[in-house]
Amino acid sequence: MDIVINAELEYFKLCVIYGFFLMMSYDLFRVLRRLIIHRDFIVTIEDIVYGIFIGIQIFRLNYNNNNGVVRFFMFVGLILGSIIYHKILSTTLVHVFSTTIVYFTSKISRILTIFGKFVKNENKIWKRSRKIRKN
Repeated sequence: MDIVINAELEYFKLCVIYGFFLMMSYDLFRVLRRLIIHRDFIVTIEDIVYGIFIGIQIFRLNYNNNNGVVRFFMFVGLILGSIIYHKILSTTLVHVFSTTIVYFTSKISRILTIFGKFVKNENKIWKRSRKIRKN
């Protein structure tokens, strides 16, 4: 009996960890939504894709670790892991990732703008030198 309880406790811990990481994967959508404004239809499509992804992951978790037997504590573990992640890390990580991506994209954009001006100036010089050679 003790072995069965320990196995279920290990499965519960695994469900908490899965809930944690599944909620973290949803934050990728949240970061994307902060960076690029989406229409409601696109947000709905993203949520449907996320729901399918979650369903597949939970099915795989249950099938591989509990022989497909659905237990109440599995859902409690998934929800608990999600709540823990959301309360502790979610808002901070979404903010940090969003601002970091915006910072680096602005720097890359600035470098590309400077490079574009350089190429434009070089192109003008090249055209002038061709005119001089023709004359």
